Amino acid sequence: MKDEIELPDVSDLDGVTLERCNDWGSVCVLLNGSFDGPWAFLGWDGGHLEKPLTWSLRSTRDDEPKLLFVAGRVAERLERLNRQMTPEALRQWLTERSWTQRQLAAYLGVHESLVSRWLRGYRSPTAEQVAKMREADR
Repeated sequence: MKDEIELPDVSDLDGVTLERCNDWGSVCVLLNGSFDGPWAFLGWDGGHLEKPLTWSLRSTRDDEPKLLFVAGRVAERLERLNRQMTPEALRQWLTERSWTQRQLAAYLGVHESLVSRWLRGYRSPTAEQVAKMREADR
């Protein structure tokens, strides 16, 4: 599953690389390209990227402001990627495939009420769920 997590482009953030940390959508932000240097761990609840629940930092006092800034930018970009499937886009996706909410829920392995919440804008599908929906188009 972790290979399906879409990571944002960070080429504009000097010296920053991202690593997938686990199967739940957590991301490690590395300032010097490895865990030998300063890094931040951004953890989310089940991969749902609304708000980070865990921020772990390993840095020196000099590196900490930059690391916090960069981790914040990465979190914002991850949220944007996660929210690419708006309620309107999801409705269109279902209509184009003639799928019902029940069919999508079964395909993703989630409860039908969760799909309903996505369509009403109360929740958003995770990056992994959006990736799996893209696989259905292949």
